Amino acid sequence: MKSKYCIYLLTLHPIFNIEKIPLFEPFDLDNSHLLYTSLLLNHHELLKKAAGNYKIVYCFDESDKDLIPSELCGSGADLIFGNSNHPLFPFDILNERYFPHSEYNIIILSSSIGYRLEDIEKAMCLLGMEDEVLIIGKSTDETVAMIGFNKYNNNLFFPSDLKNLKYEKFLERACFFDNFIYVLNRSFLTINSIKDFKDLYRELSKKESTAYCSQSMHEKFTHLFIEYKEILK
Repeated sequence: MKSKYCIYLLTLHPIFNIEKIPLFEPFDLDNSHLLYTSLLLNHHELLKKAAGNYKIVYCFDESDKDLIPSELCGSGADLIFGNSNHPLFPFDILNERYFPHSEYNIIILSSSIGYRLEDIEKAMCLLGMEDEVLIIGKSTDETVAMIGFNKYNNNLFFPSDLKNLKYEKFLERACFFDNFIYVLNRSFLTINSIKDFKDLYRELSKKESTAYCSQSMHEKFTHLFIEYKEILK
């Protein structure tokens, strides 16, 4: 189905199947699971508010298929599943089913946090300004947290390690193609290391974090902050 605006939330490894998820060192398995799911559900809270204006697509590892919470299954978003270890996942599926039918596309990594509706709306507006536009959401640890485009270029994304996509390398590659490039350089975070977890603690301690993380989601993260308070010193 054709949709002018589409947002894709990518999980790059299993997050609901606790037997398959990777450990977030030095967390134990249960708290690794809590971290991954909390980050995703935080995005879900935001995207629910945007669902009336944009088509939403969640991309999961196939091992999560029977474990998706009911709040996601009944959200109206499309759910797609595949092998997250495959280098083409999920772009092979998205390029077949969605990219040809959507003019403006935004990809968000589920391991990130810090987006407000205003950031998404700004990115969508920028995608309509020129013939070919690429938007990069840069995180504080110099990785890429979000990518927006109005023309899909397979050569831009591959080969790339989306689990640790360095901003400078991605920007260098993007400059080889005929795109207008915009960088959103706000305090987005990608939570890939214990340093990132410490940054998350500091960011969520700020009053303005309520713009992208609700009280109920704060409580989930607070459980982790209490559990690993020694690390945060």
